Amino acid sequence: MSIRPEEYYCADVFARERQRLLGGRLCVGTAGRLTAPDAYRAYQAGGRALVTRHFDGHFHTLENVCLHRGNLIHSPGYGEKPFRCGYHGWQYHADGALRHAPLSDPACIKRHQLQGYPTANLGGLLFADLQGHAPDLAAPRRALAAIGFEVDPLSQPFHTDALMHQANWKLLVENVLEPYHLSFVHSATFVAQGFSSTTDYEWAAERDCSWNIVTPKPGSDAGLRRLIPEARGGYAHAWLAPNLFVSVSSGLVAFVSHFLPTSAGATLLDYELWETPLLMRQKKAIREYVKEEAVRFTATVLEEDRVLLETSQQGIAHARGAHQLQPIEARIGHFHQVYREAMDA
Repeated sequence: MSIRPEEYYCADVFARERQRLLGGRLCVGTAGRLTAPDAYRAYQAGGRALVTRHFDGHFHTLENVCLHRGNLIHSPGYGEKPFRCGYHGWQYHADGALRHAPLSDPACIKRHQLQGYPTANLGGLLFADLQGHAPDLAAPRRALAAIGFEVDPLSQPFHTDALMHQANWKLLVENVLEPYHLSFVHSATFVAQGFSSTTDYEWAAERDCSWNIVTPKPGSDAGLRRLIPEARGGYAHAWLAPNLFVSVSSGLVAFVSHFLPTSAGATLLDYELWETPLLMRQKKAIREYVKEEAVRFTATVLEEDRVLLETSQQGIAHARGAHQLQPIEARIGHFHQVYREAMDA
């Protein structure tokens, strides 16, 4: 079972994906970046213009289109300001109900409520369900526990960035699910830290989530253990369908990234780096060193992957057949099964 080449670039396929895969449960950000009372993130997902806002300790995901004349209430991105349209001043309550429409005639207003979507907070990760159901987080909760993901949800990431890929979103998923490419793409990063295409790893899956735990080459983490004796060498990674990646490196740094496709051939990856409780217990100098190295490492790896993903997007338009997956790419096979079942339902 595999995904057909045309499904990586066909606009009609992407339109169906927005309903069947990208129109249900989605990661829409993290609580740590929306801590202020009027903090928000505006974005497009599932063919909708949305905003996730923080109100009095709770998070709400709502339509981001004013009921008056269809203006975006908030421009795409992060910010902190009242839930008010900048065009004519129409303002909304936390639940999306129209609060105030200055200089308006009440008789001319027939719609008073923005569409809302159930939003849940799982250890600082925010999920919304665009089908209107309470987000099902049972499998994601177990996947995060399996990789040892733990951050202070009231803290903030120590680094954030975004990277646009001229590539289909499924190529991003496939890339992070296999270690096959490590020796050929990441010789200066992963290989230098003891991880290669032949490194032993274990993986597991539950429903629409999968995770793996990779143990580095013996002795490759000796320097780290001298610096932080409690650190455990290793790399653990989880994919939470459809758009969230979470990894933990040596029990010290958590990498949280989620993507929002903008078209069949373009995907925006938003990523964050967090200190784990173990790193936060270290001396300031050690913490700063580890964080600086994590920022450098992550930026290098993501850029190396971006180049290959974009050439993959170009090449797959000329592919004569489906992928020929190898045993080391078994997690991709699981992803393809999840994808096929959703698309064929």
